[in-house]
Amino acid sequence: MSEGTGGGLWSKVWVRRLAIIPPLLIGVGVVALAVGGREPPRQTFTERVTSVRAISVPKIVLSPRAVGYGTVSAGRDWKAVAQVDGRAIEKHQRLETGEIIATGEVLLKIDAADYQLALAEIEANLSGAKAEIAELDARRANFKSSIDIERRKLEIGERDLKRKRRLLARGNISPSQVDREQQNLLADRQRLQELINALSLIPAQRGVLQAKLAQYRARREIARLDLARTTITAPFPLRVGPVNVETAQFVRKGEILTEGSGIAVAEIAAQFTIDRLFPLIPPEFDPSSITVETLGTIQHRLAFEAVVRMRSGRLESTWKARFSRLGDTIDPGTRTIGVIVAVDEPYRKARPGLRPALIRGMFVEVELRGAPRPDILVAPRAALHGGDGSAAIVYVIDEKKRLRRRKVKIGLEQADFVTITGGLAEGERIVISDPIPAIDGMLVKGVADEAAAARLVTQATGVK
Repeated sequence: MSEGTGGGLWSKVWVRRLAIIPPLLIGVGVVALAVGGREPPRQTFTERVTSVRAISVPKIVLSPRAVGYGTVSAGRDWKAVAQVDGRAIEKHQRLETGEIIATGEVLLKIDAADYQLALAEIEANLSGAKAEIAELDARRANFKSSIDIERRKLEIGERDLKRKRRLLARGNISPSQVDREQQNLLADRQRLQELINALSLIPAQRGVLQAKLAQYRARREIARLDLARTTITAPFPLRVGPVNVETAQFVRKGEILTEGSGIAVAEIAAQFTIDRLFPLIPPEFDPSSITVETLGTIQHRLAFEAVVRMRSGRLESTWKARFSRLGDTIDPGTRTIGVIVAVDEPYRKARPGLRPALIRGMFVEVELRGAPRPDILVAPRAALHGGDGSAAIVYVIDEKKRLRRRKVKIGLEQADFVTITGGLAEGERIVISDPIPAIDGMLVKGVADEAAAARLVTQATGVK
């Protein structure tokens, strides 16, 4: 191929290649124009909403409470102790363990023959001593009359002696007549003195008889008591315990014949920790007002109310009780103190199938309630997060449905709820479930938990 021919071929190739460029540029321009005429695609973002359970903070009349546990015992226990020796001749037909016997019913009789005879003998001695005193009183009256007579007789004798001495001075009588008159006068004076001496002994003799009379009277009272003690009666309505005597059995003084428990009142000595009892004390109570004089009544000024509960399977029974007294010691191991509450008429309040009689040995729950406190904010413990006992964190739903962490101050702590003294207002919505994760400012949907709100109010007010 010639040089000219080669040059022509290359020229044709480049012409064909260059001819392709214009269509490409036109295509690119068209695409660019098409793309440039549209808006770019937008990326959409939806914020996640977390559902939480919430309640509105209520303001209620608080009834602070504390719960303890204890065993039922009788308000009164009694033991029939033999106070005399003798043979049991009669026994109540229902004197058996577990029976209930009314006040005044005769439980046992001991043979009283020996005591009746002893009383009769003392009565006879007493009558004899009274007769001796009467006789002595009559002798005293006789002595007084005799003394009066002797004194008048002595006065007459003294006048006769004076008259005879005047006659002797005139020589009308002999000296011997005067001497005889003097002797008679001395004899009269001696008889008067003897009567006075005898009368002066009467008080001492009467004192001896009076002492003997008092002794007989005391012995009569003892004999009457011994005779009365041969009959043993129920001192109050009681439930019979162990019985240790049978008819015809000889019993000795000091033996326990039977035992019983009063049914009028049941007592429960429940144990409470000190920190549970303190919230029940009214805030206005001033410990500095306690004096020696008021110390004995201070526990009754606390105005505690009490409820007793017994749970057994599905059965739950309650009794209204009254605060009786505090125990006298604090258990050093458990740091608890006994609180004694009483339930009146525990047997009469029994309802077959619903509430049993509150009898000795039952293990029960005792709830103490302090004086009501108005205008208190409360929150369930489930709403608290962290804290140091005096403060904690709660989650609040604000007006924009955002979750907000809030630090609140805690007052009283109860089993299921706490009181709020700062950081919350009545009606604010707080979260009682655990949002995971809990991010401050996150969007939430508060689902009102009406059951939890009602339960909180019931727990805090004690009113169902």
